[in-house]
Amino acid sequence: MTHYTYINAPEDVFAIIASRYAEEEIITVDEMAKDCVGEFLNLNNGLYLVGMSNDGIELDMEPQSEFFDKTIYSTYVLPIQLPFGRVELIISHL
Repeated sequence: MTHYTYINAPEDVFAIIASRYAEEEIITVDEMAKDCVGEFLNLNNGLYLVGMSNDGIELDMEPQSEFFDKTIYSTYVLPIQLPFGRVELIISHL
C-alpha cells in the first residue's frame, strides 16, 4: 500500500513554516518556500521510516511532488493549531 503525506495551510501560514524551517525570512509562497516546507515534510517522513525500520518494517520514500488547489481524498486529517495559524497534516493511501 502506498501512503501520501501533505501539508495544507493558508499561504501566509505556509510561508511562516518555510521561514522558520529555513531560519530566514520568507514572506511569500515561492520556490524557496515550497522547497523548505517540502524538506520539513521529508524530515518528518524520514523519521517515521527510521522508526518503522527499528520495528523491523522496511519502507521506501519516493521523491516528492507538490499539489496546489487539488482535491485530496484523505484517510486522516490532523489539524494542528500553531501560534501563527492552523495547518493540516493529511495522510492518505491508495
